[in-house]
Amino acid sequence: MHVLILANGSPPPRDLVQRVAATADLIIATDGAAMKAYDLGLQPHLICGDFDSIDKAHASQLFPAAEIVVAPNQDYADLEKSLQLARDRGATQVTVLGATGGRLDHTLANLALLLSWHRTMTLCIQEANTFLWCLSANRNSPSKRILPTQPDDIISVIAIEPAILSIHGVLWEADHLLLQPGTRAVSNKALGQNVEIELVQGTVFLCLLSSSIRETPAP
Repeated sequence: MHVLILANGSPPPRDLVQRVAATADLIIATDGAAMKAYDLGLQPHLICGDFDSIDKAHASQLFPAAEIVVAPNQDYADLEKSLQLARDRGATQVTVLGATGGRLDHTLANLALLLSWHRTMTLCIQEANTFLWCLSANRNSPSKRILPTQPDDIISVIAIEPAILSIHGVLWEADHLLLQPGTRAVSNKALGQNVEIELVQGTVFLCLLSSSIRETPAP
């Protein structure tokens, strides 16, 4: 089941919201993003959070058909509460919009959720034409992904810890590269319709910049 979560960062473009919403089985807005959803013409099925950003009555007035899910636990931010809710409702794939922008600590925390949740579900943070995932592997359980691309799409792999990977279908290919945290594998270019990545060890962020991919790919 594909779930769209709208978080309370910088508002995504309206056309992106409508495209992703059209493929989602369930739409969740954090309480802080409820007004953004209204302005974007997005109808959430669920509004989740502690409702410190918007009053429950106001949220119900904006979206009479939405289920209001009050999650007062202050140990977690509203985006993580929404991920927990998506998991409990049966999500297998989650696309998060509005996860970046605004306060830098919020952006970093949202990116950290990729680290802690990517093994639970296929989780993608999307911003305009940019898709971001987290991959992890060890020698007993390598991770091989085929990413749909178009020529000249930009592929970046950013190591969170020392990682060993191979990447093919790009301008600068590599076999069993030891990738340290840093910028070595940033801004590679796709050559054709697919990029193949095999991660043998470590954890990385995988980033695709594409102006031609219209739906969230699942690597």
